[in-house]
Amino acid sequence: MSVRLNQEAFEILVRSVSSSGGNVRLNQYALLCLVPSSINAGQVQLIGGPFQDPLGNALSNGYLVAKLQHDAVALNSGQILGNISVHIPLDINGFIRGTVTGAPVFIWPNNSLLPAGGSYLIWAYSSTNQLAWDNPQVQQVLSSPNPFNVNAWIPGP
Repeated sequence: MSVRLNQEAFEILVRSVSSSGGNVRLNQYALLCLVPSSINAGQVQLIGGPFQDPLGNALSNGYLVAKLQHDAVALNSGQILGNISVHIPLDINGFIRGTVTGAPVFIWPNNSLLPAGGSYLIWAYSSTNQLAWDNPQVQQVLSSPNPFNVNAWIPGP
């Protein structure tokens, strides 16, 4: 579920049904209100590329998938789930959208999350949803500079 800029805010009513309901106590209701003003606060824009397959071909209209390795907390924003993947679309030349054309892509920087020391697992896919790399890359996104150029990433084995 996501809220985009210029989209109406909405509310979700949650009721705990067990004693392990987190911050919601047994038989207590909690209201979660998502508002557009908090959408990109604290996040950084990703730019860079081009991304390629093992043969050196641009991942034209492919995409990256970034998954935080563990749950984290973004200060003043809330819980970030580590099991949720972020889809990062690539343009016709294999660049992250928003680098040259298209809507920008935002992500939480690792150095703004607690507990510290987390990383993202990054997978690359072709436009036909085929895995382009044998192994995911373990990478960090930093809060500065913003936008963050992923060309600073050093590929791993």
